[in-house]
Amino acid sequence: MNTNTSILSDEYPSFDVTLPDGREFDISTAAGTASYLQNVDFTTIRPIDTTVKELIKIQKNERENPNYLNLVMTLNQFLAFLVNNADRDVFLEKVPQVEIQSWLNYMIQELKRLSETPIWTQTGALNECDTIALTICIPLFSHLAPVELAFDNDFFEVLANFAKVQREGNHALPNPEVCECLSIIVGNAFFVALSKWTPEKAFKKLEASGVLFEYLRYATTPSSQGRRAAQAIRSIDALLANLRDCHVFLFKKFQRGQPCGDLVSAILQGQDGSPQRRPEITSVFQEIVFIANQGDVTEPRHICSTCGLAGETYAVEQKLLACSRCHSAYYCSKRCQRADWKNHKPFCKTCSKTKIDSMEKRAESFAIENYVSIVMRMVVECDKAGLEVEDMVIEVDFALNQDGVDRPLLEPTSLFKIKPRLSYDNDFSKELLPKPPLKAACFLLLFNTKIIGSLALIMGEAFSSTTVDAFRQAMLGDFGALAAYMGVRPDEVPGILQGHTQYLPCGPRL
Repeated sequence: MNTNTSILSDEYPSFDVTLPDGREFDISTAAGTASYLQNVDFTTIRPIDTTVKELIKIQKNERENPNYLNLVMTLNQFLAFLVNNADRDVFLEKVPQVEIQSWLNYMIQELKRLSETPIWTQTGALNECDTIALTICIPLFSHLAPVELAFDNDFFEVLANFAKVQREGNHALPNPEVCECLSIIVGNAFFVALSKWTPEKAFKKLEASGVLFEYLRYATTPSSQGRRAAQAIRSIDALLANLRDCHVFLFKKFQRGQPCGDLVSAILQGQDGSPQRRPEITSVFQEIVFIANQGDVTEPRHICSTCGLAGETYAVEQKLLACSRCHSAYYCSKRCQRADWKNHKPFCKTCSKTKIDSMEKRAESFAIENYVSIVMRMVVECDKAGLEVEDMVIEVDFALNQDGVDRPLLEPTSLFKIKPRLSYDNDFSKELLPKPPLKAACFLLLFNTKIIGSLALIMGEAFSSTTVDAFRQAMLGDFGALAAYMGVRPDEVPGILQGHTQYLPCGPRL
C-alpha cells in the first residue's frame, strides 16, 4: 500500500494513497475517498491483502521491526478513512469480499496467537502494535459484509476464547483500553446486524459464540479518558438497553443457572467484574435480573381479555397490548380491545386511580426512607448534565413481582433513574409532568417502563436547589450548610453521607 501520511501523529490532516500510475488520492476526505474508489481497480490492486501479506512476512522474520508497527498503523488508518468516508453502498460494491476475507483471516490468526502470549494471559495487557491491530476491527464492523463474514468464519468464537483465556489465567479484567476496544467491536457488530436480524436473533448469535458473556464483564470496566472511552460508553449503554428489552431472550438465557444470568448476579454481588462500574451498568443489570426471574416463563404472563390468546411465553411470543390507562387488561388486537371496552370501562377507571394512589404512597415512602441516597445521586446527575435540580426528573418504575404485588423496579434508591426534563419530548409525558416554573425536582411514575403519572406530592424544600447545593458542598468537604439543614453537628454529616443512611432531615418535611 503506497501512502504518504504522518502515521505516527495523533491527528491525520491527510492520508494520500498512490496508485501504480502515480495518481494520488487523499482519502481523509469524502470526496477523495469517492474518487479513489472510482479509479482503483481491485482486480489488479489488492491494498488490504498486500499489506496483510507484508505484515505476516515481517512477523515471521523479525516482529520488533519498526516497519511492522508502521504497516499496522497505516492499515488501521486506511480502513478507518475508507469506511468512514465512503458511501456505504459504494464501499460494499467496490471493495471485493476477498479483501475483507484476507483481513479477517489475519485477525483470527492474530487473536489465536495473542491468546497464547504471557503478557495477555497474565496481565490482560497488549503492546501498542497489537492494540492497534485490534482496533482495525472497529471501522470495518460498521458495515454488514464484514460482520456477516465474521459470523460465518467464527470470528466471535475466537474473540470470546481470546477473552476467556485471560479471564481464566488472571481473573482480573484487562486494562480499560482493551475492554473499550472489544466493547466497541461487539457493539458495532450488533447494531450493524440489526439491518438483517431482529435484536433477539443478534443476541442469540452473540450468546452462542460466547462473546456476550465476556462483553458483560467488560461493560463493568471503569472508563478511561478520551474519545474512545466516550464511544465505548455510548455503545455499551445502547446495547444493554436493547438487551433489557428482549424479554423472551432474557427468560431463556439470563435466568439463574444460565451462564449469563449467573454472571450478572455475580457482578451485582461483587464477585465478578469491576466494583468501580458506572451506576448505570448496575441499574440495567438489576433490571435484567428482575425481568429474567420474575416468574414461570413456560406459562403465559397475560391473556387477551376478549379471546383468551396467550402472550409472551417461550412457545408463543405474541406481545399483547396493555390497556394504557390501567395496565391491568391485555388484548391481542385493537379489535378485541374495542369489543371489551363496555365491560372493562367501569373497572378501568377504579383500577387506574387505585393503582396510581398505591404507587404514589409507595414512591413517597421509598423516597423518605432513602432520602440521602436520592439527593446525592441528584448532585452527580445535575453536575453531569449541567442543569439545575428543577430541570431534573426522578423516575420510579413499578413492576409486578412473583407474588403479583407491584413494587419499585429499581432498588436501592441510589440507582434511581434521574434524567433531564427535556429528555421527555413525548406529548403524553409532557402533559403528565408538572408545568414550570418549578422549585424542585419531580417524580415520574412508570409501570413496566410505561409512564402513567407524576408525583406532585414529593415537591418542596427537601429536593430544592438550596438543599441539593448543601449536599454538593458536603460532598466536597464543607458540612456547615447541610448540618444546619439536617439539624445535626457538622462532624455527624460524613457518617450520614458515607453510609447513605436512611435519614429524614429535621428541616422541611417531604
